[in-house]
Amino acid sequence: MSKGDHSSKTEADLIEELERLRREQAFTNAALDAQVDTFFIFEPSTGEAIRWNRAFRKITGYSDEEITRLRAPTSYYSPTDLERAAATIRQVLDGQAGSVELDLICKDGRKVPTQYQASVINDDDGKPKYMVSIGRDMSALRRSENALQESEERLRAVFGSMAEYLMVLDHEHRVQMINRVQEGRKEDEVVGALLHEITAPENRERLLNTLGRVVEDATTEQWDATVPRPDGSIEHFSSIAAPIIVSGKVVGSVVNSRDITDRVKLEEQYQQLQKMDSIGRLAGGVAHDFNNVLTVINSYASMAIDSLREGDPLRADIQQILHAGNRASTLTRQLLAFSRKQVMEPKVLDLNEVIVELEKMLKRLIGEDIECHTMLAKDLDRVCADPGQVEQVLMNLAVNARDAMPQGGKLLIKTSNVTLRDLVAKRYVMLTVSDNGVGICAEVKEHIFEPFFTTKDVGQGTGLGLATVYGIVKQSGGNIQVTSEPGKGTTFKIYLPQVDETKTEPPTDFTTPHLHGSGTVLVVEDEKPVRILTSRILTSAGYTVLTAANGGEALLECEQRTEGIDLVLTDVVMPKMGGKELADRLAKLCPNLKVLYMSGYTDGTIGRHGLLDEDTHFIAKPFSSATLLKKIRSVLED
Repeated sequence: MSKGDHSSKTEADLIEELERLRREQAFTNAALDAQVDTFFIFEPSTGEAIRWNRAFRKITGYSDEEITRLRAPTSYYSPTDLERAAATIRQVLDGQAGSVELDLICKDGRKVPTQYQASVINDDDGKPKYMVSIGRDMSALRRSENALQESEERLRAVFGSMAEYLMVLDHEHRVQMINRVQEGRKEDEVVGALLHEITAPENRERLLNTLGRVVEDATTEQWDATVPRPDGSIEHFSSIAAPIIVSGKVVGSVVNSRDITDRVKLEEQYQQLQKMDSIGRLAGGVAHDFNNVLTVINSYASMAIDSLREGDPLRADIQQILHAGNRASTLTRQLLAFSRKQVMEPKVLDLNEVIVELEKMLKRLIGEDIECHTMLAKDLDRVCADPGQVEQVLMNLAVNARDAMPQGGKLLIKTSNVTLRDLVAKRYVMLTVSDNGVGICAEVKEHIFEPFFTTKDVGQGTGLGLATVYGIVKQSGGNIQVTSEPGKGTTFKIYLPQVDETKTEPPTDFTTPHLHGSGTVLVVEDEKPVRILTSRILTSAGYTVLTAANGGEALLECEQRTEGIDLVLTDVVMPKMGGKELADRLAKLCPNLKVLYMSGYTDGTIGRHGLLDEDTHFIAKPFSSATLLKKIRSVLED
């Protein structure tokens, strides 16, 4: 009896135990299936699946039967990931923690990025029997990360594409982000550094105070600063800083800096150009006034010679006065060339003669520490060019050579006849100007003929010298070439077309020929000595002369005079009414009236684009008595 009771109790206990185990298993299965993360147990040696949850089935798309047939990890990962999976398995079996992210390959071919945590279940002997893998789907996180990365890349692309320099600073003014760095610096030298500590010493205090106001007072500040570059040059920046406010608190600032170096250089060039224009105006004004004086000196000297008999010892003395006056006239012409107020009047000329006449002035211009030599070809062909502009070319090239030889050196001016072949052979006169100065590097040589390009310090050059040379040579139908290397000097070669005409200017005659004439001439000149002199020359030659000190007097004289006036000799630039306006108004009173202009500087008001009109009669001061009388007769007979 008691034996039967014992057996019945044991059976009941077993049933109850089994039921408890079933409930626990059901609870465990439900708990595992309720998990969002995948749960997978397999036998590491065979890869046979032992246990898995609903999340694993759902993500992979495999049925329980298919999972039973598949083997882990080979059935679920790419060959690349399999190497990492095997390494993690070995690591876990060795008793270390295992964590790895792999792309789980699903039944439909999708790859699901999954973060795994792996562990082992040991047998009764403490040896690893099963591998437990818990995986979390990282797809949403990866999508967020990718979206964030794409957003950051777009932001950086926009940030980096901006022409200005942009910097994000923290509240201590430490650089957190920058879109570009100044040439010669590296980004890792800037990011993480305090901005005021990597700024030029002379700008630090001002920058620190400015950024301090931005952060402390939440204000926007603007300032300009000069920044030295590693190569020693200077850059100019205009900057504006604004606070970065988060949740009502200033956490830093953003600085926007614009490179205004080119603008500053243009402003400096403009100021220099204005200064040079003022100097040019002064030079032109001096030349104009001096030409009026020379007109009186040379003309009275000519008349003095006319009054002396041949052999009179005073004639030689007065001829020396005239020679000096002519040399002074050359100086005024060179001043006009400098001030660019000389009308372009191309003439057939001998370059050798121009160089010889200018050589003394060039030597004074370049200084005693530079040797100036000339090699002038015999039987040099003639060219057609404006003598004043050729002189300007030579002066500009000489000044350029002088600046390239600060410690002294040698300047060589050479002429020769050459034949160049393009489509056909053409003859040119070559003017060569060479120096043994510092030379020009290839990069600079590409820009030397560009207006305003200069390598000189501010205030020492306008950048127009060689540009003017280039323009004159091209306007004269020629070409210019430059060869140079650093330390080996510079050579300019100018090619001007040869012309067949011969130079036919007569020799200077200091005596006044018998150029008597008849007719009435109205002389309009605001300079009294010139007006009296001109009247005397014309009166002595047989002309009836009327005089006026300005345009108003000239108009009044014409209106009151009953007899006709044959010619008006008028200065170009006069107070209140200039010569051109006077001529236009006189043409309404006397349509057939002839006009001859005279001036101490041949300004562009006389002609168009710097060239004399063919129909405009003009005589440049200073003039001799003979020159004036010849011109008067020529205009009246035209």
